[in-house]
Amino acid sequence: MIADTVKLEGTVRTLSPDVQNIMPGLITNIAGGIAEGFGGSCEVEYVKGYPPMMNDEKLAGLACESVKKVAGEGALVIPGQPDLTAEDFAFFARERPAVMAWLGCRPHDVDVADMPMLHNTKFSPDEKCFVYGIDYFVQCARDFLNA
Repeated sequence: MIADTVKLEGTVRTLSPDVQNIMPGLITNIAGGIAEGFGGSCEVEYVKGYPPMMNDEKLAGLACESVKKVAGEGALVIPGQPDLTAEDFAFFARERPAVMAWLGCRPHDVDVADMPMLHNTKFSPDEKCFVYGIDYFVQCARDFLNA
C-alpha cells in the first residue's frame, strides 16, 4: 500500500547567510518538482533556525595569537573544515564583531570516538581545562583591547 500523505522533517545548516537565505526557495522548488513528477503536490513549511556562526576575521586572528600566548603554539588547533554546529552565539555575532572558539576538554584517557558531544547528558569534560579557558578569555580581552 502506498501512503496518501508523507511528512518529512529535517535540519538545514549552512556556512553563510546568503546560502541560508536561498535554502527555503531551493527546497520548495525541489520538493515541488519531485512531488509533481509523481503526480502529487507538496507544502513546505520552512522555519529558519540558528544563523551560521561567522567569526570576524580580525578577531579570529587575535584570538589565535591569544591561544599561543596562554598555552603555546601547539595548543592552537584549526579544523580542516568549517563546523556546522548550530550555536546561539551566532545571533550575537550578527550584531557585533565576534569570534567563537572551542576549548579542548576531552579527558586524556577518553578516545575521541568515545567522547560524548556537547549537550549530551553523558558529556563529561576534563575540568582541568577550565583554567586554560579562563586564561584564554583574559588574554583575549587584553589583546582585543590593545588592538
